[in-house]
Amino acid sequence: MKRSSSKIILRANHTNKDGTQGVYLKFITNRKTHLISLDIFTTLDHWDANKIRLKATAYNSVDNNSIIEGAEGKAKKIIREYRLQGKALTFQQFRRNFHDDYYGSLSFYDHCEKQIKLKSPGVAKGTANNYNFQLNKLREFRKDVTFNEIDNTFLKEYENFLINTRKNNRNTVIKSKVFIKTMLNEAKKDGLITVHIFDNTSISRISGNRTFLVMEELRHLHDYYDSNKLPANKNNVLRYFLFACYTGLRYQDMKSLSFKHIHDRSWIELIMHKTNEVVRIPIIEAASRLLPKDPGRLPSMKVFKVLADQPTNRYLKDISREAEINKKLSFHCARHTFATIALDCGMGIETVSKILGHLEIKTTQIYAHIRDGKKAEEMKKFDQAFKREKEK
Repeated sequence: MKRSSSKIILRANHTNKDGTQGVYLKFITNRKTHLISLDIFTTLDHWDANKIRLKATAYNSVDNNSIIEGAEGKAKKIIREYRLQGKALTFQQFRRNFHDDYYGSLSFYDHCEKQIKLKSPGVAKGTANNYNFQLNKLREFRKDVTFNEIDNTFLKEYENFLINTRKNNRNTVIKSKVFIKTMLNEAKKDGLITVHIFDNTSISRISGNRTFLVMEELRHLHDYYDSNKLPANKNNVLRYFLFACYTGLRYQDMKSLSFKHIHDRSWIELIMHKTNEVVRIPIIEAASRLLPKDPGRLPSMKVFKVLADQPTNRYLKDISREAEINKKLSFHCARHTFATIALDCGMGIETVSKILGHLEIKTTQIYAHIRDGKKAEEMKKFDQAFKREKEK
């Protein structure tokens, strides 16, 4: 592969009408020379050919020398990073990199920022927030990273940081790696890189601990809500948590649920934040009783006073303890509860999938696997009884 090089020059063979010469970046590749003007002009007596800088006597020498130094450093960085990636560097690519700060830096973080900006209008607010959250975690780990630095060593060090410093669990670590992979795939599509670490490295997913309530626990929790033993703030959280258990709505959809989405207290019709798909969800009697009774509310008014994510989950942990539910509840447990109970009650998986707003049936099949796991546990009782009978 032909090597490229660059240097700063004063174009002494071309004098302007005012007697000055221009300072240029000379880029050489495939034995061809290309010049990029730095828009700096001086005279021979104000140019130090040894230091390749303006002399202190030159006008605005400090600022112009900073520009020269920056251009020199950027050019060397572009050439070095293309060489490390094993990619040929044409003048057109070099010029694009040199003039565009995004491409010129070849910084993975710069790429992520651009992708987040491009993707944000077309994704749910929660997804966009997660992208920014993941980028901030990376910056906390390392101030800047180039594409060629993302290798197995980087991923292992980042994983150790997430587990040991941020105390993330394994599934959270996996989500962070998926973010990196997503952004690398976009860089590959844009032609910034030709290969990346995940081309040959898979991300091993861990089956999540999908906590859900069984029917008996859900009934007990609803009775606890009806008993009014909780203070108003906790009762409010339990109210919209139970409504989500009966409808399968995600947190963001619950938060934005307005009276215009409720039709005759019988149906919910809304566009889901995560998928931008329209869903229609029947409202069962237990859910209908949780809706406000006042018919005079404006269509744009929110149905429930949904708190922020963290206080919601904090209150749910308190509620589960006070109601003697021996499970670590979070708001997403409501969606899991709806799916598993619906399937246990004999509802068809296609129907459950449509209510949940899943784009693919295989996503809903995760809950079918949970039911299979429950069956396997129950079948152990059969096996144990058989063994006891044999021992008699």
